[in-house]
Formats: sequence, C-alpha cells, structure tokens
Amino acid sequence: GAELCIPIRIGSEIIGALDVQTVEKEAFDESDLASLQILADQVAWVIHNAQLYQETLQLKEFSEHVLQHTPLPILLLKPDLEIVSANQFYREHQNLESENLIGRLLPEAVPDSFLVTNQGQAAVAEVLRTGDPAYLDRVSVRRGAYQNRTVDIRITRVLTQDGPPFALVVINDVTETIDKAYESSLLRRVVQVMQGILDL
Repeated sequence: GAELCIPIRIGSEIIGALDVQTVEKEAFDESDLASLQILADQVAWVIHNAQLYQETLQLKEFSEHVLQHTPLPILLLKPDLEIVSANQFYREHQNLESENLIGRLLPEAVPDSFLVTNQGQAAVAEVLRTGDPAYLDRVSVRRGAYQNRTVDIRITRVLTQDGPPFALVVINDVTETIDKAYESSLLRRVVQVMQGILDL
C-alpha cells in the first residue's frame, strides 16, 4: 500500500494532519503531494477562521455583557443618532423598554435628550469624524429624565467591521457629588467666618 500524510499548520503550530492511504503500491507522486498540501493549507485557513470567528463571538458577548451591566447609563448610536443599544441603566433612567429605543432615532425615542441639542449632536459628529473622545463635563440638564441634574457625558467612537463607526455614550449623574462639594465648601467658609469672629 501507499500513504501520504501532510501536516495541517496554523503558523508554526501543527493542529492536525491529512492522511491519504491506498492499497496500491507507489500510487502517489509529487503532484499528489502538492495537491494535498494545497488542501491542507485550505483546511488550516478554514479552521483558523472558525477559531477567529468563535473568539470574536465570545468577545462580542463579553462586550455586550459589560455594557449591559455597567452601573451607568450607556447608549450606542449610529451617526444618524439611531439607537443601536441602550443598557439596562439607561432604559431604567428613561423609563423605556428596549423595543421603544433600539432601532429608533434618538430625537424620536428620547426627544428631551441632551444629545439631541445642537451641542450634543455636534459633539457626537465630531467624535465620529475625528475619533477623538469628547468629555462634556458638568452639563446642566434642564429637561427630560435628567431634569435639573448635572451630568458628565463621555462620547467615544467605536469602529465596526462593515459599516460606519458608532458613538458610545456614557452618562454619569454628578449632581450629588457637586452638591456635596458645594456643601463642604460652604461649611468651610462658615468655619472660617466663625474662626474669624472667635479670634476677635
């Protein structure tokens, strides 16, 4: 009989082998070897792509899990402000279900959003155009779910494989932090005034 065995390699790692056997003696020649090598290379490529695809799916699932469970409102927007994703904290804060957000334009779904204002839209557009993150600190919101609140907004560009980039928006309500800082500052001033009176 005859046997022809070709390793299946991904880089320098051998992950398997193609083994062809026959009962005929001296049945294989150089062209059979070359053909089997091409087949082994194609099998290696398919296996490698399947592994990459599986890793990509796992990374996507992990990313979605992180986005959904981060304890800050998070929104993922297309350039036209279509909502791609809104985590649980964003939905709860807006008192909306996923079906009322996902696939809809932000101005329709959440018309009171700061991101719908000229300043908000300009920030999203700039991030998507340049790739530089935007940090909108101490934004005073006068309407909507964050009415009379102060928020920090972070906007980051997220590249996609087969389309325009998305804008990842993270909203942090800093109203209490600012209030506490103000109260602490006010208390320090009162203590200073009292100390001045006692020093007289």
